[in-house]
Amino acid sequence: MTAALAELVTVLESIVPKYTSQMKETATTGFRTGTTHILTCFKATYPELDLENTLHHGEVNSGHL
Repeated sequence: MTAALAELVTVLESIVPKYTSQMKETATTGFRTGTTHILTCFKATYPELDLENTLHHGEVNSGHL
């Protein structure tokens, strides 16, 4: 029985890093997808704004909105 428990612990220890890695990848991909969607909508709504410049400088002239 002790050997079976040790084997179970070994299997569980190998699952946790795989699960953690998968969760990190899923979260990162979801963030990128959401950000891309927001920027696409923003560009469609305000085509006159230079998004690249805005993203690099971190500010927008409120007079444009």
